[in-house]
Amino acid sequence: MVTIQEVWYGGSLAARLIRILLLPLSWLYSLGWQIYLLGYKLGFKKPYRASCKVVCIGNFSAGGTGKTPTIVFVASCFQEMGIPFVIGCSGYGAPHSVDATVAPIGTLDAAEWGDEPAEIRELLPDVPLIVGRARVLAAQRCEKEFRGSVLLMDDGFQHMPLAKDVSIILDPVTSNTFTFPAGPYREPRRTGMKRADLVIPTAEFTHQFTGLTFCSVSGDSVPVPQFANIVTAIGRPDNFKTGLKNSGVKTNICLFLPDHDKLEVDLSKFGSDAPWIVTRKDWVKLRKTQNLDNLTFIIAERLASIEPRAEFVKWLKIRLG
Repeated sequence: MVTIQEVWYGGSLAARLIRILLLPLSWLYSLGWQIYLLGYKLGFKKPYRASCKVVCIGNFSAGGTGKTPTIVFVASCFQEMGIPFVIGCSGYGAPHSVDATVAPIGTLDAAEWGDEPAEIRELLPDVPLIVGRARVLAAQRCEKEFRGSVLLMDDGFQHMPLAKDVSIILDPVTSNTFTFPAGPYREPRRTGMKRADLVIPTAEFTHQFTGLTFCSVSGDSVPVPQFANIVTAIGRPDNFKTGLKNSGVKTNICLFLPDHDKLEVDLSKFGSDAPWIVTRKDWVKLRKTQNLDNLTFIIAERLASIEPRAEFVKWLKIRLG
């Protein structure tokens, strides 16, 4: 069975044939998006303009561009500038994704709040989080409950009902720029380029990642494992596997599940003594799974940055006024 990732990025004859067959649907999707945008361009629909500043870290395509580590980087820039901020996440697939709710202090249950909010809470424990797809309501909550704070949105560039003050788009080079379903793009790239304030990479800024680092689930640094298994549910698992290979890890069992999958899988049945390598986004879900006592998990992660940092901070200050 050919997966959607293989259809979008694969070079096999089957993948290329399926892409060609799906092209008419992609053209129809693009037309529908243009008609949707036209309602806003002509003024028939008006986006909500919040009194707080709204900064969106988004992308044109579906998943796998490194938004979460970039959110952490931009958060560090706000902290450097002394600007208070709140992070808004959709909480995809979780009960709290329906509305817009201020998450409680402390560790978040990914099943209730979503894997990305739970991951961000692990990385930025002191930053307030508003979770839910109702982005306008999230902005209104920020206005009322966190006066003077910037709403830093994880994703939501295509959510037109909310106006953004700054839109920073991550758009890594890809071989497939078709829209859904023949490609990963949520909107035609040329249309998004006109709406965004900054599309990275540019001649001015680059989107950079560190190499993978490895730690135990308790947070202690560990050496690069020589042999390991992979279980992950992220947007581009192929990139994750390549990163592990480049770090010197030889992999045996590779379980690639759909992005945001609940990871309710019994890993003990594979009978492997090798450690399981996961991302932090995976671990916040796996830690609630049964039958983990005799298994070893290693979290692999990387940091993101927009470089040169000093110039980006200046750019952001100017945009925020």
